[in-house]
This record gives sequence, C-alpha cells and structure tokens, in this order.
Amino acid sequence: MVKLALARTGIPEIPSTLLADFVTLDGHLPLGIHSSPTLANLICLDLDIELDALAKSKDCRYTRYADDIS
Repeated sequence: MVKLALARTGIPEIPSTLLADFVTLDGHLPLGIHSSPTLANLICLDLDIELDALAKSKDCRYTRYADDIS
C-alpha cells in the first residue's frame, strides 16, 4: 500500500519500491518514525474522501488524525 501511495504521487516505480522498503518493517508502517503518519494519511486519502462525503450526506463532520477517526 505504501508503494502504491507513493506511485500515485508520481514517484517512479523503482524509487517507490526502495522508499517503501526503507520506511516499512515486515510490510507495516512502524510506530514512532516520523514518516508513518504522513504515509498513513496518503494511503487513507480515498477513505477520507468517501467518509467525508458520507458524513456530509448525514449532516455530520468527519475528521481523522493518523488512525483516530471521529
């Protein structure tokens, strides 16, 4: 998912793969490194758009910080 998210920003395949390998541990974003929240936000962009639209349709507000949804 990290590699795909990086590729969506226009980063070519080989650098995306190398960067994804560098910032993940056993295929997961590790806690505590500075890039994890930013990458999680990038990965969840489509989810955010869909949940925001759903919330607006119900006259509600949607917010998320990293993995905290309200």
